[in-house]
Amino acid sequence: MYREFVELVKKYQEDLFVAGPGFNAGRYGLGCGAATAAVTEQVKIPAVTALYAENSGTDLYKDRAHILQTENNAAKMREAMKSVAEFVDRLIKNDFIGDGRKEGYHGSGTDFSDS
Repeated sequence: MYREFVELVKKYQEDLFVAGPGFNAGRYGLGCGAATAAVTEQVKIPAVTALYAENSGTDLYKDRAHILQTENNAAKMREAMKSVAEFVDRLIKNDFIGDGRKEGYHGSGTDFSDS
């Protein structure tokens, strides 16, 4: 299944991948984290999701892809999507993305500034 997913994303030759946001939904958060990490590592394009700090996907994938910080549940969907859209816009413009604590994402993410 993993290989099929990666090949499907490669097939469409996109420049960016967004999953979620997953908030604090357990298996969905794991899926968002796994998908963004797989795309980052195997397809070599920027991938973004948004998860709550306590989502198990956050700890597993925070240093392998950009995982933006969200609230506990989807009641804040509008704010989460605004953050995702602003972050994606910066990635598209190849803006410098700094440390996660300053930029509003978990972990260290990945660096695509030289790509």
